[in-house]
Amino acid sequence: TTEIEESKNEEFQEWLKESQEDKLGSLKKQMGWMKHAFICCLRYLRLATTATTLDSTFYEASMKEILKGSGDTDTNACIAGGLLGAIVGFHNLPELPRKKVLAWEYKGGKGIKREK
Repeated sequence: TTEIEESKNEEFQEWLKESQEDKLGSLKKQMGWMKHAFICCLRYLRLATTATTLDSTFYEASMKEILKGSGDTDTNACIAGGLLGAIVGFHNLPELPRKKVLAWEYKGGKGIKREK
């Protein structure tokens, strides 16, 4: 067992149980709630421990599954994606998003002008 699995916090244990299901749980309720993003992260961190390879294929498949889910999928993918990206490593991320990150140009905080 891991320290995570040995947590004495009952609420966290419920989250952990939900993350071990084959589905992403009820992500439609209370969208944007940290609990759902955390459960999503736990699920994919657990899947990462059993994956044969941690590469762009694993990362991309995980992101697609999250984004095809229900609820606040972009938030869940953003949070889980950051953690999974740290695990697989920058150079193992899919090529296109990696190139976009490297090509991003900071524009001095000018932002985007929007019509009022």
